Amino acid sequence: GLMQVIAAEAAFHETLQPVFAGYGRAVVDNAQVLAKMLSAGGLRLFTGRTDYNPLLFDLQRFGFMGEAAIEELERFGLVTNKNVVPFDPCLPAITSGIHFGTPAATSCGFDSAAFQTVGDLTLTVLQRFRGKAIDEAVIRSEVKCLTDPHPVQRASFG
Repeated sequence: GLMQVIAAEAAFHETLQPVFAGYGRAVVDNAQVLAKMLSAGGLRLFTGRTDYNPLLFDLQRFGFMGEAAIEELERFGLVTNKNVVPFDPCLPAITSGIHFGTPAATSCGFDSAAFQTVGDLTLTVLQRFRGKAIDEAVIRSEVKCLTDPHPVQRASFG
């Protein structure tokens, strides 16, 4: 209908604005920072590229599943999504992977320093699956400091 056409034209007009190019560059930069942090921490970036979203990480070498990982991350206010990886031995409801997107958080004002913190917090939380003790109160406090300046309830990277 007419309303869909108007909405499509408005969206197209927005993508032609100079500010949109800056936003697109920030999304890619943030993805590169997050990919580097998580890869350095032992997660395998399945796509092998960081110039598009989402970033798909294979958790198999960590020995835990995507569903368990996202549940644990969400307990601390870090929201992402489980995702199947190619040749995934797990059922689609469980998965061996998780994916991170950077557009939503970038829109809320997260910069590369914030995504570095996100990567660090994510790895800290996931270390629990390897038996490492973590200070839950400190992690929750760091997530709160990260998200308080931005208009989001929780840090969403799905």
